[in-house]
Amino acid sequence: MKRRIFTFLLAAALVLLTACSGRGTEPPVRIGEAIGEASLLRSYSAAEAFQEADAVALVRVGDWLGEQDGGFPITFYKAAVVKSYKGDLPREFTLMQNGGSAGTYEDYPLYTCGNELLVFLRKADADYPDAYQSVGSFSTVLYAADAVDGTRYYLDRFGLMSMREQETGDSALGQPLSRMPEELRADLEKTDALLAESLSSGERKNSSFEAYVYTQDALETLFASLNQG
Repeated sequence: MKRRIFTFLLAAALVLLTACSGRGTEPPVRIGEAIGEASLLRSYSAAEAFQEADAVALVRVGDWLGEQDGGFPITFYKAAVVKSYKGDLPREFTLMQNGGSAGTYEDYPLYTCGNELLVFLRKADADYPDAYQSVGSFSTVLYAADAVDGTRYYLDRFGLMSMREQETGDSALGQPLSRMPEELRADLEKTDALLAESLSSGERKNSSFEAYVYTQDALETLFASLNQG
């Protein structure tokens, strides 16, 4: 069993290389040597994260670029914009993720080539060009999953954005994953088996964090209204 040796306070802002199906380079590991427990100063609803972010986009994770140690590690990836909702992201940029070989957060594996994520980003100062990090760290990262009928959903892994919407009285856009078609889990298993396993692991441990899902249509309607306002 991995030792829990880190407890970190994040501000709201905050080994062998293997081929990724011929498309790029994966991180050396997906789960770090130590497991960190994070405590966030605040959480964000989807609307709050959108307003706080410099850029909001659906992106596809590409090559693993490297890691930065010192405190809790940070991992860097190439990423490509699939669809932009706010800001002027370059078509390709550097995406940052809290975690690395030395340590990752529980049930939050490092990204892998091909992950499609809806992210709320702010510009960051880093040794890689055009670097961006997620507003609220992992709490605002949404994973794409598709139903058999082609409907796209976004997974709020820990349900923190949905929880915040309940606190603020914002319209509840998300639904618990447990109420959604089982095919969403099947799609997650196909695209990222480790992420799907982390969901099952959290449920087995009766985690207080329940995964929620948003439909793409609901989020795009919200984003359009915020852009107009």
